[in-house]
Formats: sequence, structure tokens, C-alpha cells
Amino acid sequence: MLRRAQFHELPSCWEYRQLKPVIIIALVEDLVWAETRQPHHRFELTDRESGRVLSDTLSIHIVELEKYNLEVAALPEASPLERWVFWLRHAQEYDVQELRELFPGNEFDVVNSLLLEISQQTKDKSMYDAQEKQRRDLLWLQNIAIEEAEERGEARGEARGELKEKIRTLQEILGLSVSTDSEIKNQTLEELQAQLADLQVRVKSRG
Repeated sequence: MLRRAQFHELPSCWEYRQLKPVIIIALVEDLVWAETRQPHHRFELTDRESGRVLSDTLSIHIVELEKYNLEVAALPEASPLERWVFWLRHAQEYDVQELRELFPGNEFDVVNSLLLEISQQTKDKSMYDAQEKQRRDLLWLQNIAIEEAEERGEARGEARGELKEKIRTLQEILGLSVSTDSEIKNQTLEELQAQLADLQVRVKSRG
């Protein structure tokens, strides 16, 4: 449903009799009452017992856009409402100049000019969105690379920790001096793995 509501506060200098009728227009894209071909329904405040209607106070207009199937050739003879519905449903199919030719008249000049402005803004926004997406994609890739590097670092750190414990345990079993943290820190992961393998061979040879 397409909606646009405007609310205005009553100025302090006004009286209630200066209030204007409230008109609500609901443009509905789907069918509301499929059992009838009537596309435009108007509802007003009515007393159920007397049937008395409070006219010129509040009216609700529900327009089922799906029930309007006006052809371009019929536009010159169409009602104002039919012309507006056609514009709402098909304006995106024409450029602004074509719309001005199809809908001559001051009442459409404003919306056609607005459509041109929106179209230009949309192009600018699309360009901005593309640049912003590229920036975010690069940032995302950078973050992934950083996370992967951190994970590799954590994995290597865990591996060094496990090797350190195993090496120290085997050194104690063999009665050797236990490597200090600084000694282990200065060795590469490959050197620690080789040292562990050597200690394991020596422990097995003792058995």
C-alpha cells in the first residue's frame, strides 16, 4: 500500500469551525474486494441507527490500482483519477519528456519535474552505492586476511606450547637440563619439532 500522511497542528488563533475536512487516500496495489469491479470506494462517518452522515468531516478513499487497466490511447478521455492511476502504475516505463506529452497540464508538471529530479538523484546514488560497496568489499577482504593471519598465529602459538611441554617432559625423563622459555622462544617451530623427535628417539632407545 502506498501511503503519505500529513499532520498539521491547529494554530492557537484558530477556531474549530476553521478546520478543513480530513481526507485519507489509500492506494492499494492488491485487490481488496475481489467480488466487485468497483475500483474506488469512499467511506464517511455514519451513525448506524439513524444513517445520518457527518459529511465534510472525514472521508477515506480506497483505490484498488489492480482494477485499472487504462490504455494509452484512452488517456485523453479518461477521468482525472484514471489518469493519475495510470501515471502511478506506468510512469517508470516512460522518460520525463514522454510523460509530459502524455499528461499535459499543470497538475502533472510538478510530479514530472520531481520524477526527473529523483531520476538524477538515483543515478548519483547508484554511483555512490557502487563506490561504497567497493570500499566495504575491500575492507571486508582486509578483515578476512587479518583474521586468517591471527588464526594462523594462534595455531602456531598453540603448537609451540604443546611442543614446549613435550620437550620439557622428555628432558626431565632423560635427566637433561630443561629448556628455558627464552631458549624455546629463540627456536623456530621446525627446530622444536626436530628437537622433540630426537628426544623421543633417545627415550625409546633407553627402553
